[in-house]
Amino acid sequence: MEETKQMILMENLKRLVSGEAAPCYLTSRGFEYGKAEGSRIDLDGLEPVIEFIHTHLRRTESINTSQTSYGLKSIYERCNREQISNGLWIAAMLACGYMCRPAEPFSTEVHFNVYSVSRRGEHKITGGIALEKEEKRV
Repeated sequence: MEETKQMILMENLKRLVSGEAAPCYLTSRGFEYGKAEGSRIDLDGLEPVIEFIHTHLRRTESINTSQTSYGLKSIYERCNREQISNGLWIAAMLACGYMCRPAEPFSTEVHFNVYSVSRRGEHKITGGIALEKEEKRV
């Protein structure tokens, strides 16, 4: 049952990335409406992002408007010292079964049904990387 659900999620994700779900496209920039200007997402890079999501994030019943896809993606980047696109992050969250809603009308960023990651929680996830960057700014 879970495997079938995952296959359906991946098929729907491929439709978004290919543009078959027009007028909404999922590109490297995030969701775009009308003409897509961002580059296509390479879904081959999903696996490590999905593993991170399964390990560090938890689903909620409702959409959390306090954190955007870009903010969550930044936590992943600090932890893994690897840059990924906002679109790849959104694709991975959708592949994990999270729901999303645009942060603002026609925004490339989205909110998910995910528990907030506090500064303390981010410090645990990143192993202190976030804290080190803050100390250097002072």
